[in-house]
Amino acid sequence: MTVQEFDTYLSDLGQELTSLQDVLATIGAETVAQMKFNVPVDTGRLSNSIRYALADDSLSFEMLYYGPFQNYGVTGLAGPRVTPVPAYGVEQPSVPPFYAFKSRSFGFNPHPFFDIDRIQLDIADAIVNIIEET
Repeated sequence: MTVQEFDTYLSDLGQELTSLQDVLATIGAETVAQMKFNVPVDTGRLSNSIRYALADDSLSFEMLYYGPFQNYGVTGLAGPRVTPVPAYGVEQPSVPPFYAFKSRSFGFNPHPFFDIDRIQLDIADAIVNIIEET
């Protein structure tokens, strides 16, 4: 490959990666569908509130405020074990590394319906696929 060919390749790659909107929208839609499939349902309000949002080249997920509590669990003063809350993607609890009631003696076990690490890997894999295809 000549220097000129390599320069052209890099230029084309840059144009391909300038907008990730389509890839992020696909991942967002697939992730929301999976979340809605896995979320525990009582009234359906949490499931109905799950959606994704795109801004520039970023993807975020929205849901009712208690979604992370459902996913990670809540520990009471002497409550059940809960899943540690990851540092990325979810607002941190006031008493790390778990969500906890401050003055209640009850809690509830986690009912996982999303995995931040899996979502990050899916996004990274999609970007790698774009790079490999160009």
